[in-house]
Amino acid sequence: MKHIDKVAHKVVQPKKTVKAKHATVRTKSLGDDLRSTRVIPRILGAAAQLEASDIHIEPREDHVQIRYRVGGVLRVAESLPKKIQAALISHIKIMAKLKVNEHHSFQEGSFTTTLAEKPYALQVSVMPIEEGEKIVIGLTAEAISAPSLSSLGFWGEALKTINNALTEISGLILVTGANDAGKSTTLLTLLSSLDSTSANISTVEEQIKFKIIGANQTAINTRAGMTAAESVKALLRQDPNVIMVESMQDSATADVIVQTALSGHLVFSTLHVSQAAAAFGRLAAMEVEPYLIASTVRLVINQNLVRKLCEDCRIQYVPDSDEVSELSKLFSLSTAADYKQLHQLEIAARHSGVGTPELPLASDGKRILRLWKANETGCKACGQLGHRGRLAVQEVLQNSPLLQRPIMSGARAKKIEPLAIAEGMIPIKLDGLIKAMCGLTTVAEVLRATR
Repeated sequence: MKHIDKVAHKVVQPKKTVKAKHATVRTKSLGDDLRSTRVIPRILGAAAQLEASDIHIEPREDHVQIRYRVGGVLRVAESLPKKIQAALISHIKIMAKLKVNEHHSFQEGSFTTTLAEKPYALQVSVMPIEEGEKIVIGLTAEAISAPSLSSLGFWGEALKTINNALTEISGLILVTGANDAGKSTTLLTLLSSLDSTSANISTVEEQIKFKIIGANQTAINTRAGMTAAESVKALLRQDPNVIMVESMQDSATADVIVQTALSGHLVFSTLHVSQAAAAFGRLAAMEVEPYLIASTVRLVINQNLVRKLCEDCRIQYVPDSDEVSELSKLFSLSTAADYKQLHQLEIAARHSGVGTPELPLASDGKRILRLWKANETGCKACGQLGHRGRLAVQEVLQNSPLLQRPIMSGARAKKIEPLAIAEGMIPIKLDGLIKAMCGLTTVAEVLRATR
């Protein structure tokens, strides 16, 4: 927190301007205008330096508050003079190609820029509030190439299951999770894993955040009548093999997607649910027939993001008996067989490259021996935060004949999930525990993200 304040103040704090001897209203306005143009690149630069995912520019009664979301947590960074508010907002609107003179309605735009020698795509949202207009800027570093599935945190049988599903020529692959769970990055990686030279890959997206090499990407334009559903119908006349629809938010889109998957196309999309097993019920709630759900869904990847421990200053510790007892309850570790399985999974994760290879194992097959926590004072590498970046915790559910019967009968997630676990699915909470044991995050972070 102290480091964020220090860095943001250093980067964002505008230089003092010299007052003219005969200042007028016009020269004051021009001074504020020039001051805002200097402040904006410093706000963006501070965000990139702190690896923030979002910038919140919030008008208050007597100042403009700047906050950054770092590691999923919003923190106050700086207060700017109220008098530059109008100029600051106008300049950001111009950069995002928005209407400068419109102050009473929601606006959304985007632009690209280079920050810390890296290209960034920025999504700008403007919302009128009582004190003016609040702006939220989402920052996405544009990747030169897609990350690998293993670098996203997939390992072991889950990774094999995904790779097998990518060889299918038809069906529906879903990525689920809350907002800001990394779903778009996972979709990017999945599509980039396909052979674009021999397949026609097309996407339908609300905003094109990532460039996918070899894919034909289309942005939704509701004003022109190009909704997600209509865009998919149009794409079907373009001889596609693979279609990605960024999000299923209504029954019309869900129906078109399922029918497309049923007709010999491999389709990727996302849903906002917190369990892989809950995806089937969500589709049913969107008026998709259960027998179609059972026959088209091939795979569901559910994920969320947790803060990653700084590898330079993380602290290893031995949990006391009370913490061990609490862990047993929270992660359903009640028998010797449970601890043996946990140990085997930890070994498998290490062999798959999860965590630092030279670190000692955190379990012995009978108990949890050691865990990790953040250094409260942090270090230079993490900016005194104790955490550095984020990583995903995941679960991968493969549809199978065993699951299809309850899916067709409209069973709830609590009935489907135990069957998926019996077939080898590692639940998201357990995946998180293993990653915590490997020194990547903390148990507290896992519980926060999977609660």
